[in-house]
Amino acid sequence: MEKVKIYIPKRSKSDNERFIACNGRRVMVQTGQTVEVTPDIAEVYRNSVAQREEADRRISGLVSE
Repeated sequence: MEKVKIYIPKRSKSDNERFIACNGRRVMVQTGQTVEVTPDIAEVYRNSVAQREEADRRISGLVSE
């Protein structure tokens, strides 16, 4: 099966792993290092990051008004 490399940064010293779920399948992904995952899991992670960044931009826009 094809694999894709992703990097999930740690949010704190004790942040060692993260659950990512896609279509009923859940995987535990280590943080702080580059790991190989299936393309669907990588897509879920990338979408999550994009949504968090968009939320931050919108919140910043509300605060500065």
